[in-house]
Amino acid sequence: MLALAGFGCGAWIANFLPATCNRIERVGISLLGGLGIFSLALFLIGQIPFSRTPIFAALGAAALLSVRPLWRVGRNLSLALRMIPRDAFIPCLIVLLMLVFTAVAGTAEITGDWNVDAVAYHLLGPTVWLREGAIRPVLDNSHTAFPQIPETLFAVLLALGGSRAPDFSSCLRSAYCC
Repeated sequence: MLALAGFGCGAWIANFLPATCNRIERVGISLLGGLGIFSLALFLIGQIPFSRTPIFAALGAAALLSVRPLWRVGRNLSLALRMIPRDAFIPCLIVLLMLVFTAVAGTAEITGDWNVDAVAYHLLGPTVWLREGAIRPVLDNSHTAFPQIPETLFAVLLALGGSRAPDFSSCLRSAYCC
């Protein structure tokens, strides 16, 4: 759902890219830009009510924005798959296997103490924001005073899927790197 919401918020970005960008670049840039825009919208929403209801409403609205662009991309998918050269099959298979491995490994719950960046910085703020109902810094931890894109998206993942969802999203982050 988060990837759909990001794609829905950023689908319009592809219209402003130069004609030299291929389809995969357009989709990737649209997705990354859309996640940033969605995170900004969540940050602004979170200044007043940051509970599950506004989060789910924003997520649903952003996911609905992705229906039309994804239909257009899917319509041309078979043509794009036929254009993949045969010698690219093995590298594509390796990337796919790594994404599946990352998704399975990501089902483990994130553990650790304050020395682990994912716990001390990326998850403390979202956990407190969801508990308090607003995006506010944790007074005894300066890292939560400047939330960035991953922190607001992790808050959505925590609200949607519980404590295992942010680690499972590493599959999505791995897809960006590929």
